[in-house]
Amino acid sequence: MVLVGHRSGAVLAYEMAMQLQNMEIDVRLVIIQGEVSMAGSQKWLGSTCEATLALAHRLGAKDFALQEAASMAAARKEKLEVSKGRLQTRCGLAFDGISGGSLNGHPKNGVLLDDDSNKLLMKAFWKVSDQLNGMSVEGFKGLIQDIASRMDWYMNLGSGGDFAFDGPALLILGDGEAPEDADAMIESNALYCTNLEVADVSGDEHTCLNDDNIRMLADQIIGWQEKQVPYLMNGSERVLQIL
Repeated sequence: MVLVGHRSGAVLAYEMAMQLQNMEIDVRLVIIQGEVSMAGSQKWLGSTCEATLALAHRLGAKDFALQEAASMAAARKEKLEVSKGRLQTRCGLAFDGISGGSLNGHPKNGVLLDDDSNKLLMKAFWKVSDQLNGMSVEGFKGLIQDIASRMDWYMNLGSGGDFAFDGPALLILGDGEAPEDADAMIESNALYCTNLEVADVSGDEHTCLNDDNIRMLADQIIGWQEKQVPYLMNGSERVLQIL
């Protein structure tokens, strides 16, 4: 069985692969321009920060959200630390994986919202306040908390437990990806996949699946799969379905 995940779908594909591995079912994993755990991503700013930026973007402050995301990512690139064998960032970890937390700056379950997350939240509130129909600061914080908790649930799919996927895994990267981003994806995925191989295709995260590039991508996956377990082909036709 081969599971294929594109971008954020890699998290779900990885979780399925881990469950099948635990059931001793033979499974292979293909990751297309994604990371199997956003908890290990250098791009992931933590659920509180990400929820704030996502909401600001949704309410029309796209340029603000992109600028703040780039600024925070650059400032925190040097704040990466290895914890329990995983790459994590210190930004916005106050509510990652914690339900029922409080966004008023007081500790809940022994955790405090970090200063950067608080500052970003307030900047976003004033940036989009005219779109909030009179919502108070506390109401905005509650909304962010709800979004962040949903992000936590999703992100924790690929980061639970202390085990890695030890079956065959292939990471496919577009040649349009910035070298530093490609290196970060390789490093992050290697933490969770012990037998990771890397292949290049044309395009970037958006265009690698378009009509011009999909054949090359399919050939990469089929060629990699044939190296794992040879199988009979139906004439000269080879069909790949990505779910």
